[in-house]
Amino acid sequence: MKILWVYPAEFQNSEEKEDAREKVKDMYVSHLLKRGEVLEDINVEVIDRYISDTENAATIISKCIEQLNNCDAAFFMKGWERDKVCQVLQFTAKQFGIERGTQV
Repeated sequence: MKILWVYPAEFQNSEEKEDAREKVKDMYVSHLLKRGEVLEDINVEVIDRYISDTENAATIISKCIEQLNNCDAAFFMKGWERDKVCQVLQFTAKQFGIERGTQV
């Protein structure tokens, strides 16, 4: 299973990023287990959303939506509401019925 990890651009260089990535994976595995998945069958890959300092917003959004299309779920880190790309991804995931979670 692939999860697109959606976080605000300002978090890109945060020291907390790797710890947060593991928490996302653990939370999703926990969710899958509650849903009745078998632990041996669970292989979760967490993919960072695309971020670029050199490309325009439309290109970044397009690449993020392409990533989202190849994932089973999207997980939104707190603060996503303040980032326009995250907002578009939240809307897109909802419209296409992609499973969504939010980190608190």
